[in-house]
This record gives sequence, structure tokens and C-alpha cells, in this order.
Amino acid sequence: MLKQAQADFELKQSIYDRYLKLSDTNSLPKNDLDIARANLSMAKASVQRTNVELEKAHKDLMNTEVKAAISGFVVSRKVDQGTWVNQGDTLYKIINIDTVTVRLLASEFDIQQLKIGQPLELWSEVDPSRKIIGTINRIGITADPERFAYPVELDIDNVGHHLKPGMSVHAVGVKP
Repeated sequence: MLKQAQADFELKQSIYDRYLKLSDTNSLPKNDLDIARANLSMAKASVQRTNVELEKAHKDLMNTEVKAAISGFVVSRKVDQGTWVNQGDTLYKIINIDTVTVRLLASEFDIQQLKIGQPLELWSEVDPSRKIIGTINRIGITADPERFAYPVELDIDNVGHHLKPGMSVHAVGVKP
């Protein structure tokens, strides 16, 4: 767009310069020179307007970068790519997974063998060979009515980010 406006300006400048020389020798009506001058002014204004639009487009482009206040793991996306958004709109839900809360379900039989502070060995289905030790922080006192199992929670140090939200994990008690 800018190159087109600049080319138009150069053409109008050339015509105006030619008409100016012809006008100096009284070989061109004054009206034609006035029209060429007006066309040159409009072409110059078009170049200036296009430059302003280009600067605005550059600023808008710089404002399209999305930065999060924290680093973390994206657990949900609230908008689709290409969607128009406003400042303050929620785009993603990001969580820090350096420490994760693992929620397990224990059967009525297993719950009798568990206690707060007890270590458990965990592994994910993604990498069963990678074992992680966690300590029980909370044990539910009532069974989940749909699963007939008791909730058990462990907070795990996950600095290597081996566990991610939604992963399925298995656990066994650690033998002393």
C-alpha cells in the first residue's frame, strides 16, 4: 500500500514538474497547473496517511504478543486462534506444576492401611519406570458415592515436571 502511494506521488510530482516548466513558457493553461498541484498535494497526503497507518499496524502487531505473569503449564484455552480479544480477557488457564497435588482413590480395604504422613511410591502410565515418592497430606473421611472409594491427597515436588495435570498415576505403600 505504501509503495503504491509513493509511486503515485512520484508520478504526480513528475507531471507537476513538467507542467511547471510548460507554465513558465506560457505553454500550459494555469488551470492545468492548478489541477496538477492539487493532485500532487493529494498524493503527498496519501503517502503521509499510509505511513501513519503503517506505524499503527506496527504498534498493533507489537501488542499481539501474549505474555503471562507466571511460567507454567497450560491446562485450558479459553479462545481459539485468530479470535479478537480485549485487554484483560482470559485466554489461557496456566498453573505452576513445580508442586502438584495428586489425588488418589483408595478402596475401603486399602484405606485402613493408610495414614497421614505415610510415604507412597507413585508412577504414571506414561513412564512407569520413573518412581516418585510422596507423602499423604489428607485422607477423606467419607467415600465418594459414585466410586465407593476414599480420596487421598499427596503434594509432590515436581520440579522436573514429570507429572502433568490429568495424568493417571498409580501408587503403592513404601516398605520401611
